[in-house]
Amino acid sequence: MSIAAGVGKLLLGVMMDIRWMNSIFLYTFTLLGTGVALLIIPVTKNYAGLRVISALLGFFSGNWSVIPYVTTKVVGMDRLTEAYGILMFFGGFSIMLGPPVAGWIYDWMHSYDLAFYFSGSFVLLGGAGLFLAAVCCRNNNQEETSTPDTECINDYDKVPTVA
Repeated sequence: MSIAAGVGKLLLGVMMDIRWMNSIFLYTFTLLGTGVALLIIPVTKNYAGLRVISALLGFFSGNWSVIPYVTTKVVGMDRLTEAYGILMFFGGFSIMLGPPVAGWIYDWMHSYDLAFYFSGSFVLLGGAGLFLAAVCCRNNNQEETSTPDTECINDYDKVPTVA
């Protein structure tokens, strides 16, 4: 998993720099892939399958290294510190809360399967939400201009900031 995470960080970083590659869609792909891999874990019953899924999860976890880049593309440099701080807060909160919730689910159901289904579903839901927002933003930008490199920065002053 660690080797795949290193490869994922490297390849995803290189892919983000490709001019024709949409970085938000690439990040969304990694979220959707992570969600699907988490959903598949309970139905995988052999060691080889778990090794493949672990490698996929490691590769997709490389998306943590590109979060600042994607955040800059979405909110711009002016709002990067607030947006990145909020993202790290919620990411850390979910990482801190995940293991106790999985333990409670295990105590209740005597199986970890439901914990994987919940975590995979929420990651998949987040990826699908980001994908829909990116598609709507892309459609708005294509109507306004014909250049594909425009950023979707609209009315961010109306969004309340926590920091």
